[in-house]
Amino acid sequence: MPEIKRLKRRLDFSSLPSNWRLAVVSVDWQGEPLVLFEEGRPPRPQPDVGMEATVKWMNTPPKRHHLLHWRGGTVSQVSFENPDALLTTAHIQQFDDGWILAEARGGYARICDQTGYPRRTLDLGDASKHLQTTPEGANMGRLL
Repeated sequence: MPEIKRLKRRLDFSSLPSNWRLAVVSVDWQGEPLVLFEEGRPPRPQPDVGMEATVKWMNTPPKRHHLLHWRGGTVSQVSFENPDALLTTAHIQQFDDGWILAEARGGYARICDQTGYPRRTLDLGDASKHLQTTPEGANMGRLL
């Protein structure tokens, strides 16, 4: 007889601040969720308001990002300021003892310590679709 799997609620989105918007969901090296939100961006305009409003929204950077991640059954939060006004943060992964956040367009990535403080930047090349690291801190590359 097959084993019955049950879903377990990890996060109640209604408990999050109303100005947080989901940016990306990933998993860490142990398969635990990494959920990245952006804060400080206006709500996305409705499709019927026209292209000008949509382009203006797309060019409005979030003020910061917030990562929720699970370890040992508890959820932790790390906040990342966005001083470089990045627009399309689409990747979050563990990197060494901190985090790597990378853009989907432009190839810009920043490496932050475990508290969210930026330590260095690097260029991964344009149009990355996926980013994965290893527990040893190696970048497994980007896939187009």
